[in-house]
Order: sequence, then structure tokens, then C-alpha cells
Amino acid sequence: MRLIAHRFTLVRHAAAAFTLGMTCLGIQLPAHAGECAAPVISKTTLAEAREMWAACDASIVSAGNLAIGGGSGKDGMSQVGLEQVVLVTVAGVDFEGLPVVRYAFVDEVLYAISVQLRNTFSRDKPLFKELSNDEISQLQQSLTNKYGKPRALKDMGAGKKPNIFIWDLRDSEMTLTNTIIPGYQVNLVHKALAKKVDAYRKAECKRHRQKGDTPTPVTSVCV
Repeated sequence: MRLIAHRFTLVRHAAAAFTLGMTCLGIQLPAHAGECAAPVISKTTLAEAREMWAACDASIVSAGNLAIGGGSGKDGMSQVGLEQVVLVTVAGVDFEGLPVVRYAFVDEVLYAISVQLRNTFSRDKPLFKELSNDEISQLQQSLTNKYGKPRALKDMGAGKKPNIFIWDLRDSEMTLTNTIIPGYQVNLVHKALAKKVDAYRKAECKRHRQKGDTPTPVTSVCV
């Protein structure tokens, strides 16, 4: 199995606060193709998603476990990952018109979808087309047309206009952040499954603290 890894900058959801940095893991697409369809939050399993991506002629760019602790903001930097959470970055798909997407699975079920809109805090050449301010505004309008009027928030660097937009989709939440921190991105998160991931993360952090790992890179930012 050939391992393909690429470092992504920190991805953090404005409301659910999860990190999509990863450790390294090898995942391949199946040789046969099934139905070309889009994975569904809280419904699609990792095995089913792989079939869908293969049918759509998409390609896996990188895969790994959700990173925690020191270095968890970039792929391949953290020493510890959650085995229960698998992240897969796929090119050649379509999520809200965006072709390079990171999918997150907890216990083999899709719980989050994340897309970077700009490459921040990294000198690596991005795998995706970075969006201009006008294009991000167009994306925001497209999401508003589809999901209705969002909650509009401001961070400290927002200025006069809001730069964080949140759509409540019942069991899930869509967020567009047009700001350098936590990053220019779109995130779709299943609320209940995100809480499950947070519980796994806290348990793993507690396990390392009980082992006396402090102050290793794992526990330095593991809270």
C-alpha cells in the first residue's frame, strides 16, 4: 500500500472546536467502481465513501488519524492520533462546488467535512485553488441561498463586517470562516458525533497524563 501524505494547516471549527490535523495512515480506493454519489454526514461509512470516490474517479491525497497534542495543527507532526477517528483528504469531488475536501470519520461513520479556502501559515504549495475575497463572498451567498440566512459573527480582526457565518442544519452545523484564525474554510459537522470525538480526545489526553507523560509534546496542549 502506497502512503500519500500532505501537510495541511490547522483546521478548527468555530463552534464545535475540532482539529483536523492528522497522523499518517495508508488508505487506497477499491479497484471496482460503485455509484458516484456524495457521502452523507452521520450516514455514510468509510467503506461506502471509498466506493463512492472510486466511482467518481476521485483520488485520495492523504489519510491519517485525528492528531492530538503538540504538533496536531499540521499533518504528520503530532506523535499521537486517535485510532477511532480517521481523516481522508480527497481530490476530484464536489462539496458545495469545492473539489479538494477533507472527510472525518468516527468509528467508521462520517461526522465532519472540511474544506480550506486559502493556504494559511504554510509555505507548502496548496493542492487546491485558493479563493479570492470575491469568490469567498460568492460562496457565502451560495450557502445562504441554499440553507437560509446564517448567524453572522465577528472575531477580533473582523472590522466592521462579520467574518464568521453559521448555518444551523438541525443535527449538523455549517460554518464559513473568512478569517486568518482559525483559517479560511468551510466546515460541516454533525453535532452529536463531534461530541463523541471530543470525548475520545479527552480520554486519550487523560490516559497520557496518567502515564506521567507530562510535559511531552502530547500533553503540552492536550486539555
